[in-house]
Amino acid sequence: RQKPRQRLRFEELPLLVLRLLLIAAIVGLLARMVLVGGAGDAPWLVVHPALPAPAPVDGDTRERRWLAPGFPTLDSPRPATPVATSSLLRQLDAELPATTAISVQVPEILDGVDGERPRLSRAIDLQVRAAPAAATAETVAEERPAPALAIRHDEAHSTQLRWLRAVAIAWATPATAGGEVTDASIDIGAPSAPLPAPSGTALAWFAEGPLPAAVREWIERGGTALLAKSATWPAPAAGAVAWSDENGDALAVAASFGRGRVVQLRVEMQPVTLPALLEPTFPRQLQALVQPAPPAPTRVDAAAHAPLAGGAGFPPTPRALDDLVAWLVLALFALERLLATGRRAEAPP
Repeated sequence: RQKPRQRLRFEELPLLVLRLLLIAAIVGLLARMVLVGGAGDAPWLVVHPALPAPAPVDGDTRERRWLAPGFPTLDSPRPATPVATSSLLRQLDAELPATTAISVQVPEILDGVDGERPRLSRAIDLQVRAAPAAATAETVAEERPAPALAIRHDEAHSTQLRWLRAVAIAWATPATAGGEVTDASIDIGAPSAPLPAPSGTALAWFAEGPLPAAVREWIERGGTALLAKSATWPAPAAGAVAWSDENGDALAVAASFGRGRVVQLRVEMQPVTLPALLEPTFPRQLQALVQPAPPAPTRVDAAAHAPLAGGAGFPPTPRALDDLVAWLVLALFALERLLATGRRAEAPP
């Protein structure tokens, strides 16, 4: 008896293919697919927040963004200034594809830069524009005056008092001393004498042993104290070397203490152990010791601080395809429903 032939038949082949594509798209959506590499995006126009947003031009397809955290679009409100300009340029260079052209508009005077001229992996088009007068007002860096020196000493350190008195006179000015600088205008007293306000004053504590509680509290409230070698170090951690001689031997150590700062000499303040006492620059050296230099300026001429090309490249940033795959899933689902209901309507009763 001849057996009937059997073969697999797909009566609804288009519907089957559509449903398989829908399942594949759902799997891709759950897998969070990304695209690595490919062609560059549209060119970017980035504007520093110190400048007003340029008017849009017909036919300009560039991405228009602020040079600010998150790189918001120019349609959003202008971000506050200053911004970390150098850091943002490096971030922009790292995140955009290597083939994306970048144009950056900055004011003539640029704030928010760091100590190194940016070196990017690509050449950017830096456009220097005139900023409004309020944004280009220059701030003149004034030299900080030396602090007033208050001296507290015991009898054992009276021989070192002459050098402290000379430093106090060198730091003082006729304006701050109320006229001519004399010994009478210098705050010198015993360890039990009252302490001045911490602001604008450095305390030279030349007494043996631990610091009294009042002195420790004075430093913790923001004061700076210069301690003699024989004083007990008050900070819980050892101080870092803040001054050394030509042989590399430590002359003074310093550390933070509360909101203040302590500096301790590692040698006696005598010419035999500290030859720098005889140098005319000693008051300035001691001022730099108790009054560290302010942070480096962050304002430069924009044209002179243009980023350099030839920096290290970055791996291509993967671009998420979640939105695209989600729209594909919705489109396939709509087609599947349309085709399925159409086939059902054409079926005979």
